Formats: sequence, structure tokens, C-alpha cells
Amino acid sequence: MENPDKPYWLALHDLLGASFNRACAGLLSYYGSLGECWQAKDQVPVPGLKDEVRHRLIQGRKTKDPFKIWLLCQNRGIGAVAFNEKQFSKELLQIPGYPCILYYYGNLNLLNTPSVAIVGTRKPSAYGLIQSRMFAETLAGQGYCVISGMAEGIDGAAHEGALNAGARTIAVLGTGIDTAYPKCHQKLYERLCREALVISGFPPGTPPRKWQFPQRNQIISGLAQRVLLIEAQARSGALITCDHALEQGKDICALPGPVTNPRSIGPLRLIQQGAKLVISPHDVMLDFAHAAVVSTAMGYQTTLFDRTAYAPSQELGPDERKILERLSYEPVHIDRLLEWTGMAFGTLHLGLANLKKRQAVDELPGNYYLRI
Repeated sequence: MENPDKPYWLALHDLLGASFNRACAGLLSYYGSLGECWQAKDQVPVPGLKDEVRHRLIQGRKTKDPFKIWLLCQNRGIGAVAFNEKQFSKELLQIPGYPCILYYYGNLNLLNTPSVAIVGTRKPSAYGLIQSRMFAETLAGQGYCVISGMAEGIDGAAHEGALNAGARTIAVLGTGIDTAYPKCHQKLYERLCREALVISGFPPGTPPRKWQFPQRNQIISGLAQRVLLIEAQARSGALITCDHALEQGKDICALPGPVTNPRSIGPLRLIQQGAKLVISPHDVMLDFAHAAVVSTAMGYQTTLFDRTAYAPSQELGPDERKILERLSYEPVHIDRLLEWTGMAFGTLHLGLANLKKRQAVDELPGNYYLRI
């Protein structure tokens, strides 16, 4: 076993829950190690320890077997890293109230790579989904790790984009590491566990509870060097992450959107208050010390984002040109395109298929299309 005290860390975390992080420093200072704390015969005379926590600790040492909890994690493939181990996030250690232990599935090396958190609404527009995927895919392709919370909407799109570019992404859960939440992201969760990194500051088996998600958001912002907000209403959980980031001294970026879209109000207000307005992934990377040349040790190309790479080829046929002229960056239904172009359905469908292959057009559920 790499760390012989690890079973006691897991047992104490499981026993004390949210109180563990507050009690950990005092227990380590008094006993020297959590193994000594668990095996001690005294009545836990640790200064500053609340009576309720003290009682739970006294009773728990009599009934729990630390090695059963540790073996349970081992059998499920669950890893755990404590704040005093070298693999723990150096960035996270810089913020107050960091979690003393993180559970994980996947590639723990991602914890200490240059990273950007992408957050936003659970109910984005088509524009928000496309931008989230594109920003994440480009940033991950340039060697940055994309961090988000695996929620529906912007979070999920960011993870998908990063996975498409090589799996440089971290999902921070507001539940136990062994719980895929929300359920609709079960497949995404499984892929993240296999190809990237999933972490949680809560013991395995912890169900979703409302108060846990602000703590999850604090970890998201704490891990990242920069936070990017893509679509959020005036009152949104994503803004809590931005608040944490400001308290932690992190840079905030925001992607503007139409003032008529309620989901744009969050980013636009942040920009009014001094957040950096960004229009491309290049803008997010620009202020990183190594933005112009990403470390060659990562094995990634150093060319920065060029929006022309996402522009359609100039070699379009007349039908494709006509369709593209009628499309906008907001969703348009195929019936409206039939009316505007005057094309037969088969001709229009073929033209749209060709534009999709060229990555000039995206198809949305319900036969809606828009330019990329």
C-alpha cells in the first residue's frame, strides 16, 4: 500500500462527512497521523473539536473497520488522494476550504495541468451548446484541461468537446464518485471514467443533495486557472462558480450573446463588472504565460485557434451557397428553409448533408439547422 494511513483517511471521511475537512488539520496536528488518531485509546481531547464530532469519532472507532472501507474502494477501482500527497492538485491547495481528500476514477495526472473551467446553464440555446463544445475541443486540443461539473447543458457539452479532442477534461461531481448524476449522463460519466478524470470531494455512496453542489462549484473554480462562463441567466448556479473564482483570485472570462436572450444576461453582467470578453478560444488562452507556445512536453501542436478552420470551404456548389445564405447562427426549421430557398425537399436535404460534412452547418433535434 503506497500510503499505510489511507484506510484511516477513508474511514474518518466516511464517518465525519462534511465535518472531516474542518477537523482534519486539528487531528493531524494533535496525533501526527490519522492512523494514530484512529488507534488512540483516549477520548479525543483535540482542541477545537465540536462535541458532536467528538462523539461520532469515539463511537465510530468502536464500530467501523477502516480496512473494509479501503477494500471496498479497491474492489470498485476507486482511487483516493489526500491533500498531503504529491499527486494532489497544487492549484486547489491555494484556496481556503479545499477538500482534504478527493476520490477519483481515471487519469489523476490531469489534476496538475494548465486548465480552464467551462460553466453555464443547464438549459442552453443551440448557440451555447455549439460554443461550449467548440471552446472545449479547441482548448483541449491545445493542451489545456477543461474542467466542468457534468451537469446537463453547457457542462456536458464542454466534456464532450474535450473528449473529442483527446480526453483532457475533469468532471467534478456533487455526489459520491460512484454515482452518475444526472442519470441522463450515465454514458458520458462512463466515458469520462475510462478516458479522462472524474473526481469527488464526497465519500462513495453520497447521494445528490442541494447543499453539496456549491461545494462542487468551489472545487471546479479552485482547480482551474481561469473560468469561462457560457450562457447563464441572471440567477444561475454557474454564477456561484464565478463568485468562488473571484474570491479565489481567479480570472473570469465570459462569452457574450444576444441581449434578447435571457441566458446571455449572466455573461453580459459579468463583462460589465470587469470579466474578460472572449469571442474565441484564443482569447481564453492569450493571458496564460505559455499561451503562444504550449509546452512541447505535452506533445500538442502550438498553433493557436484560427476561426477560419471552422469556416466552410469556399468551394461550394450553387445549391449549398443558396442554403448557406438563408441560414443564420440561430436555429431555422427545415420548412422555413424550403420556403426561403424554393428548393425541392430532396435537393435541400442533399445540400444540407453536404454542408454538414464540411462542418459549415449543424443539425439540431426537430429538423432545425444553423450555421456554425
